[in-house]
Amino acid sequence: MAWVRLDDNAMDHPKIVALSDGAFRLWVRGLTYCQRYLTDGLIPVSALRLFPGSSRARIEELTHSNAGGAALWEQVDGGVRVHDYVGWNESRATVQKKKQESKERLERFLARKKQRAVNALQTHSSIRVVNDVPTQPNHVLPKEQEVSNPPSVERVVKALGVKGHRGHVFCGVHFCVPDWLDEKFQKRLGPALAAKVDLKAWYVQRDEALPDDFVMEETAENFLQHQFTQALKEFAA
Repeated sequence: MAWVRLDDNAMDHPKIVALSDGAFRLWVRGLTYCQRYLTDGLIPVSALRLFPGSSRARIEELTHSNAGGAALWEQVDGGVRVHDYVGWNESRATVQKKKQESKERLERFLARKKQRAVNALQTHSSIRVVNDVPTQPNHVLPKEQEVSNPPSVERVVKALGVKGHRGHVFCGVHFCVPDWLDEKFQKRLGPALAAKVDLKAWYVQRDEALPDDFVMEETAENFLQHQFTQALKEFAA
């Protein structure tokens, strides 16, 4: 979900105070349109005509400043552009770059997790699967229950539960994040930080940063809450 940034001092700015209610709502509508479609502040005429409450008088209010300085909207070819939009919001290129980087981090993480499962399968080559449940070599089974063909990596990964389980937004090598904890973190972030912080990518980073021999000495929930409290200061910086 994308968030548009609105300075908490904006309501007291002379340009905003001078607007009629209808023009103010149109201005906010324009901001959300730009963020939703990543237009870098451009609002084409075709879209502007479809905005609820759009009228020539309100557009003129926004394209002419009654308080001095630049108008809230600048007239350009084919539409209007929100003044200084990229100065307050991330550009299309920045947003797409962050999304791509987050996607690549997740792909690398999943590839490493699958490789660990492959290594485990190769190390414990005597694992047998009965009714999709892997059993250790010291578990004696009747001959007729043994599987003659070695199980596939995907089958063992599924049986071991490596891919996570219902009720969690993320399951990594060292910890899982339940839905309720993710929602709690989202609320602590608030709308402004949530616009620029990808929590799922942060979960991946934290899990990747832990060494393979890491031992959790507290509950995963307490560990994550401590980690998040520290990270929150960095997010807000």
